Amino acid sequence: MRKNFQFKVKKSTLELYILRCVHADCTWRLRATKLKECTLFKINKYCAAHTCYGGALKHDHRQPKSWVVGHLVQEKFTDVSRTYRPKDIIQDMREYGVNLSYDRAWRSSEEALRLIRGDPASSYGLLPAYGEALKIMNPGTIFELKLEGGKYFKYVFMTLGQSIRGFLGCTRPVLVVDGAHLKGKFRGVLLSASGVDANNQIYSVAFAIIDGETVASWVWFMIQIKRALAGVDNLVFVSDRHQTICKAIDKVFSIAFHCFCTQHIKVNLIAKFKDDAKAVEELFLKAAKAYRESYFNSIWAQLRAYPSSINALFRHTRKLPVTALLDHIRGKLQTWFYDRRTLAASRSTTLSDYAENMYAEYSDSARRHVVDNIDQFHFQVRDGNLDGIVDLNAMMCSCREFDYFKIPCSHAIAAATMRNINPYSLCDEAYTTNSWILAYAEPIFPVGHISTWNSSPEFVNIPVEPPKTVPRVGRRKTVRIPSTGEVRQTRKCGRCGAWGHNRKTCSEPLTTL
Repeated sequence: MRKNFQFKVKKSTLELYILRCVHADCTWRLRATKLKECTLFKINKYCAAHTCYGGALKHDHRQPKSWVVGHLVQEKFTDVSRTYRPKDIIQDMREYGVNLSYDRAWRSSEEALRLIRGDPASSYGLLPAYGEALKIMNPGTIFELKLEGGKYFKYVFMTLGQSIRGFLGCTRPVLVVDGAHLKGKFRGVLLSASGVDANNQIYSVAFAIIDGETVASWVWFMIQIKRALAGVDNLVFVSDRHQTICKAIDKVFSIAFHCFCTQHIKVNLIAKFKDDAKAVEELFLKAAKAYRESYFNSIWAQLRAYPSSINALFRHTRKLPVTALLDHIRGKLQTWFYDRRTLAASRSTTLSDYAENMYAEYSDSARRHVVDNIDQFHFQVRDGNLDGIVDLNAMMCSCREFDYFKIPCSHAIAAATMRNINPYSLCDEAYTTNSWILAYAEPIFPVGHISTWNSSPEFVNIPVEPPKTVPRVGRRKTVRIPSTGEVRQTRKCGRCGAWGHNRKTCSEPLTTL
């Protein structure tokens, strides 16, 4: 390849293999025959010198087949967050003195991805064995697979035992549910359910891959969550306003409280009030964070005066084959559990970093409050504004911040200090450093290479075919279409400093001083 010569296969049988130069008048050739005692071939004749002009540069060299180039560049695809395009393969192959067409470079990238991540179709057949190995390595794990027609993939649900126990014992009973469209060959949707840990960080609980966002698929996902979190009656769900999610929660968790994400509502408002988008956004955010009903009503009245008119974490992995995607999620949780367990164990404070910062702000404000006794547990706390009525026995305050956050507000801290009560004792257990550590106490283990996957004696592997989907014509979409009213992020070039492009696509000439 380096000398840019090309050859063709003249004959290929079980016993004989003959190669010749693509130019008929050239003397370059190779002949090999199969050895009798093994499957190897022995070169009997080799004329190494080319007597043609074949070394001239050509647009698309025939010798570097897509599988050859795929082997050469496969290490470039190890990091799923890295963008390595066919045009990059073309550029790198020029180091070998070879020109590739875009089509061959694209097929080479597909081959490299297959070598590293596996074939998208055959990946579905690995799901039963992978789920069995995952449950053995991580006790308490739930891995549920649903098939259509007895063999076609329909849904898969995964929640690790460590995540279940951590969520049930150490976090607040709040679940944020959302869906993200997959970008692989067979498409589908990745569903997720996540809580919040003591440090206000994402605590992933459950995942599912479904064929599409329908009421039936969301109901199935909610049933699996209910099975995993058996015994939790006070769950709170946060989601967007997708009707399939609303119907599924109402059907499976009829007594659970369901609220909508403020980000999605804000985007809808901006789209509706385009002329006054900035003012409407500011008023909405104030209303969303208004803890007193009177303050909320005043802000909401201003909003009504206008005339009528969560999946980033795994965005680079949504094109992976299904089994590789699930194992990548497991690997990400393995890293999170280790890093956050190490961080939490290094803290000597009573509360997590997030809760300590919030407590410090409240404590600083409490020093300027005046406390008046009402009775043994009730206090009027004057803050120079709306004041607060504190009930230390019920751990409530009329400002509602103590009620919602479960961390004593400035009024409660002032009242507790006057009664010689340690304000830290009023904090919810979910915010303590101990809960932070316990949430990540159990390590998550990998399943290892496919050749080492464990299984129980009673396990029976079943064949799983890819879902029955009709492939779409053309290139698969990899960039999400922004929602109506969503503000697009503008990139700034690190090379020329201009907006609208990045360093890699910059075409501006560099100025010399």
